[in-house]
Amino acid sequence: MVSVFANSISVGGELSDYVATNGGQISGTASLFYNVTGDIHSGADTAFAIQAVPLNNGGGALTPAIIGSDALLSVNAGNITSDGPILAYTSLYGGGQIDGNVIVILEGNNITTASSASGIPGTDTMALEAAIYSNVNGKIGKDAVLAVVASQNISAPGETVFWIPNGNYQSLGPGSIGGNAEVDISASNILTGHLLNQILNYGGASIGGNALISLDATSLSVNGDFDARIDNTAGTIGGDAAITINAAGLAATGAQFLQLLNSNSGRIGGSATIDVTTTNLSADQLFVAILNSVNDGSPTGTITSNAAINFNVSGTATVTTDATFQINGSDSAASSTINLSGGTYNVGGTFEGFMDGSGTMTFTNVTINADTVKTGIFGANGTLRIGGGSISANTLLHLYAPSIIGRGGIIDFVSDVTLSSSATAAVIAANTVTIENGIVVTIAPSTSANVYANIPNYSARSGGNGNTTGTFVGAVTTQPLGGQPPFNSPSARLAAKQSQLGRLGGGMNRTIHVTDSSQLGSLLENASPGRDGKVRIASAAVPRTASVGKAPAQAPRAFDRHRSVATNVGPKMLASRSP
Repeated sequence: MVSVFANSISVGGELSDYVATNGGQISGTASLFYNVTGDIHSGADTAFAIQAVPLNNGGGALTPAIIGSDALLSVNAGNITSDGPILAYTSLYGGGQIDGNVIVILEGNNITTASSASGIPGTDTMALEAAIYSNVNGKIGKDAVLAVVASQNISAPGETVFWIPNGNYQSLGPGSIGGNAEVDISASNILTGHLLNQILNYGGASIGGNALISLDATSLSVNGDFDARIDNTAGTIGGDAAITINAAGLAATGAQFLQLLNSNSGRIGGSATIDVTTTNLSADQLFVAILNSVNDGSPTGTITSNAAINFNVSGTATVTTDATFQINGSDSAASSTINLSGGTYNVGGTFEGFMDGSGTMTFTNVTINADTVKTGIFGANGTLRIGGGSISANTLLHLYAPSIIGRGGIIDFVSDVTLSSSATAAVIAANTVTIENGIVVTIAPSTSANVYANIPNYSARSGGNGNTTGTFVGAVTTQPLGGQPPFNSPSARLAAKQSQLGRLGGGMNRTIHVTDSSQLGSLLENASPGRDGKVRIASAAVPRTASVGKAPAQAPRAFDRHRSVATNVGPKMLASRSP
């Protein structure tokens, strides 16, 4: 146990403090506590760590490292500042074992670094990092909890990583967490370079309880990409998986990726939820997805309870290129829902909502302005529900729920809405199209709309069957389902670029890149629904490229050697440090 109590701490050079049982054993609790009423400042790198990693003595067999109870790392100060990177972590990398809880807390009024460091997380030094490394056969008996809390600002001009890597890094072995895995970030203002908030649990790794990421801030400003994800590809989460973000301002100069990955027989024993509440959002690209399937031929993952994306915007969401909301493999959850509530979405490229199977997608008082708007639910018993707001597209507006299996797909207008498509007629295609009693769907004066429906539940004077008093106002034709154009624009080019990106912390992710607003839909145009109504993209239709490997860097400085436990090289003894 190491405990430091002080009024303030100021170090001209590097500040580092460790509790380590590399290749050894601590029968009770391992703890590292800093409680400083004033500031902690270092003129170089700042590192706090607890290590329990196996040790290789003289090239022989690894000697295991065990902590018999909890590992508790807590740094609390008025302000935590550094001219270099700031790092707080606990590592079990390579087969360490901690039988109790692992808790890492970094807390102050302000947590600030001047570092602009960036690179490969887990290998290179980040500007600001807090982590629990249990990947590569690490074993935590109970909970793994990571908390970074600032009553005022978290600030780092370089890359910032808050994560729990528990995956099967480079196929060297999966990690195991017996209880919950939690990453909790809270501050008034968060200003960073690239920002990663992640729990990695892929490749046979397991979390016995819940996997939870939460971020709470008045303002989040990222100079780069914001990537919040739970990766459970071929992994197991016994309870719920959830990403919850509350930030009045949610801005990134790059992309915002909010994802739950659960393909390749991944299993989530509870629910899977992405829940975002913001006033204003801005990004170059927005991708929000729960992926039970990635259409690569691997088995679909399962979610025992519900899969839900809830996106609440009270102001404006501005996206330079494309905004996507997607649940793929939606039939492999007990239910699937995408709920967009409020706000104005100004999207320079394509706004797309998509489910390959059954589920419900609901737009409530949402205003969408985009070059292309495409929303589709392609499984049996899929419902697209639109209530209030307006949808406006420059090039293409398609609203689809075309399945005829079971009760078939439904598009249901439950509140007044205005549709506008400048270049081509808007298309509404579903087995059942319903305009509820007293509801008006206005087709803008410069727009026409073609409705394709087997059951047109709206007034006869609008071309429907008269089962409701709901009406279309404007130029509308009604035809049987089946004659509608492809979901994508007929003139679209095929998506032609695909790459495999190294998953942060190990493994591979396959990403299909699109270069304009029509390419993603072209994959769907070339797809076909199966008997269950789910869309499947043949692997032959997807271009292939060679996989990319990742070679971890060897950093010469003492600070970087502390972090070697996160790479695929053997851990080093702290005693091996040299000035």
